[in-house]
Amino acid sequence: MPNETGTTIITDSGDTAATVRRLETAAQADDRRTFLELVEAADWAAQAPDDLLRAIQLALSLNLIWPARELAEQGMRLFPGHEPLRRAARVFEPRTVRITRGGTPLKGIKASHNWLRDHAHEYRGQWIAVNQGQLLGAARTLDELRPVIDRADDPRSTIVTKVL
Repeated sequence: MPNETGTTIITDSGDTAATVRRLETAAQADDRRTFLELVEAADWAAQAPDDLLRAIQLALSLNLIWPARELAEQGMRLFPGHEPLRRAARVFEPRTVRITRGGTPLKGIKASHNWLRDHAHEYRGQWIAVNQGQLLGAARTLDELRPVIDRADDPRSTIVTKVL
């Protein structure tokens, strides 16, 4: 039976690869409604873990954050040993902050916060490292930025963040 956009949702074919193909077709057409209906109708327990991972990637490509998060949580329940799904699920975990007592205070932390407030927007989508109010470097990935962080005079006082 066709949905409101005229697309027929077929889910009971037994061809698990067909589910991913249909999701890819809906994503390419930017058809969020059909995509969400397909996600809801899919039997993810019958799918391969990589199919679920692909569904998460497609949901994110459509900017469907909550469905991607739900798929990641479902992936962890169904395939707890699948490392790529574990990494995907960690992306959606709430951020945590570790507070340590004692030790030496971080040098220039206020200056670094001020720099971030005033300049971080210039580096949207990149990883940056700031130490004592000075930009140490910016890169597309944390791995690319790591050598810059390692060369810092006081790496412990360096703020590293991804600018969203």
